Amino acid sequence: IGRALRWAERHRRAATAGIIAALALVALAAVIVGGAVMRRARAIEDLKRTAASVEKRIDRLDRNLAAGPPGRGDRRAEILVEIEAAAADLRRIGSLDRSPVATTLAAAATRVPEILARLAPVGDGDLKGALGRLLVLLDPDADPVGRGLLSLTIAPPGAEVLIRDRAGVIVHRGTGSLASLELAAGSYEARVSAPDRIALRYPLLVLRGEHWGDHGFAGGAFADRDWTLRLPATGSFDDEAFVMVPAGPYLATRDRDHFGADPALEWRWLDDFVIARDELRAADWQGFLADEEILREIENRPDANRLVYLPRLRPNQPSEHYLDANASPEDVQRGRLRIRDEARELALGGVSWTDARRFLAWREATTGEKLVLPTAAQWEKAARGVDGRLFPWGDDFDWSRVRGPEPGTMLGRLPGRPGEAPDDVSPYGLRDMGGNLREWCRDGGELGDGEINPYLAGGDCSSAGGDPGWFMTWPRTFLPRDNVAISWGFRVVQAEPKR
Repeated sequence: IGRALRWAERHRRAATAGIIAALALVALAAVIVGGAVMRRARAIEDLKRTAASVEKRIDRLDRNLAAGPPGRGDRRAEILVEIEAAAADLRRIGSLDRSPVATTLAAAATRVPEILARLAPVGDGDLKGALGRLLVLLDPDADPVGRGLLSLTIAPPGAEVLIRDRAGVIVHRGTGSLASLELAAGSYEARVSAPDRIALRYPLLVLRGEHWGDHGFAGGAFADRDWTLRLPATGSFDDEAFVMVPAGPYLATRDRDHFGADPALEWRWLDDFVIARDELRAADWQGFLADEEILREIENRPDANRLVYLPRLRPNQPSEHYLDANASPEDVQRGRLRIRDEARELALGGVSWTDARRFLAWREATTGEKLVLPTAAQWEKAARGVDGRLFPWGDDFDWSRVRGPEPGTMLGRLPGRPGEAPDDVSPYGLRDMGGNLREWCRDGGELGDGEINPYLAGGDCSSAGGDPGWFMTWPRTFLPRDNVAISWGFRVVQAEPKR
């Protein structure tokens, strides 16, 4: 005992120091653990605030887009800011443990496809792309494009079907009708052919969660319509000069007075119609000008009106771009002018709506062929197809694609031959729906008593100022029927095509 007491006395100070050190270590451990717990709690709170911010931003996006298409102005800019801010929040979360906010983020992830579906009738690829990237940040396993279904009933049975996506990649090749073919959301073109039938182009639009060709498409708006694609018999029309636009739905501009990108769109239906591939050529006008009945009609007019029916640079000036400059003064006075040989293959401009109607009446009386001007709806669908694109070839404008003003100077030009701009082709194969001539339509703004100011559609070679807005694919300008400009002409529709 004595030895133990003496040993304890000698080591008392060391023992005390050890106890103190042990207690300090315990305290330090408590501080470290407590700090980690507090940091974890703060991180979770920050994570929840960030997730709540993402959720609020998506809610604002939803409400903003519910008000209609954003256009290209301030609303679109605000929407893109919200998307990028939400994406920045999600990138800040990065690879952190998301389990505390999994429910919130999952709910947000389910709303983005709904917003994308609402944007389906809007041709703004940048906006849709930004939303698709946001969806992947919310859910790495999500499909940013989405998928839909395609059904296609074809007559006659056994027709050959080739479907390409917008990039030209073949996604289906087969024969006969299709039932519930699953495809990525996007624009497609079907080429359908059969023996003794005229082959058709059939543009279609597969939307996220929608079923093209089904009676439930677009909320059942076309449940009572016949979606059958019927190939016309060979010889039912001249398929070199004319194109059939098949019956079906298409995205149309709701407000024809809208000028600018991304107008409000809505689904409409048009039955099939047969429309000219090209604008009317000057050669087709020569027989009209040379007809004795038409010449008597011109000569019986007052002197001031004897230029009627002649291609004109402006209302009171015959156009040497089309007419023989060597005509005698007497022939000029009497309106007896002919199309010069070099101009015969040019698209015919310089005629009014009234001129066009008189020509079509003469054509029916002399040949029995009943042709009319297209309605604004027919012109729009023939120009843009079904997916609401801004221009016949897509959503991006390039001056090299159209016969418009002179490149560089933006000075107006004169009309050229149909097809001089090889990229200015619509989804149905119609040429120069973007430029060369602006084209008269059959209908227009109502004036009362059955009178109208008819629509002019498309851009033209003399659209000075260089604004691509003039070349978009919906008729939105209507003018007095007797107005004339050198770059205004028309194309025709068969009023009673054979089936």
